Amino acid sequence: MIKSEKKINNEKQQLLFYLILNQRGKVSEISGDKLRGEINSLWFHHILPKSSYSKLRYLPKNIIVVTAQEHFNIEQGKLIYEEVERRKEDLLLNYEHYVSEAELYLNTYLNPLYDYTRKKNYFNNEKPSKSGPTVQSHNQYEAEPETQEKGSSRLNQEELSVPRDDCKGD
Repeated sequence: MIKSEKKINNEKQQLLFYLILNQRGKVSEISGDKLRGEINSLWFHHILPKSSYSKLRYLPKNIIVVTAQEHFNIEQGKLIYEEVERRKEDLLLNYEHYVSEAELYLNTYLNPLYDYTRKKNYFNNEKPSKSGPTVQSHNQYEAEPETQEKGSSRLNQEELSVPRDDCKGD
């Protein structure tokens, strides 16, 4: 069965969210508050909206890690956060550069890693799997205490190191 483009884009975005959280930590980049529970799409805000700036959808610099409340505040225009505004200004000022950076990141890193995770069936499970990246959607959000054991990330560092042979297209 061939996956729809929308489903593939959502899976790539889930993978990107996981990679960002793995790199930056499970903490808001605005308040420093710890993020609790399973990874959730509410924790990731596209600074320049993907609906208007689709070329920057997969650019890590266009995504800031926030709490669910901070995300709501940003989306509703209830609060303006200095860090979000600073990053937005930089992205707009250097837009063409970041479009090139996003294309390079997508083609040389995210797409090959996505293909690798697809081959490992990380996205084929109906229920969230301990072995693959899954991100709860906005409507599934529920704050929970942390239960994940240290070192039990869904993709360990060895799995993130994709063998070059596995990165080539079929």
